Amino acid sequence: MNLWLMQTIYILSALVILPLAPFLYLQGRYVRRKVGLLPDAAGGKTGKFGDDETFVKLLAIGESTVVGLGAKTHETALA
Repeated sequence: MNLWLMQTIYILSALVILPLAPFLYLQGRYVRRKVGLLPDAAGGKTGKFGDDETFVKLLAIGESTVVGLGAKTHETALA
């Protein structure tokens, strides 16, 4: 697919979605108000893995996966 065709499809898609933008905005506001803020996982947010000589340092940057949404503790969370 060439660049001109991809850009044309992108612009046409934007023009089709543009009239729906106010409704999508209002729907997002409604969902945000109903759901609210979900709690983070319990427990400590720092720790060590490995013995004293060979340990791993990990910096996790993100949102829901880093704070452990859906997990009971940070030990069972993804990060």
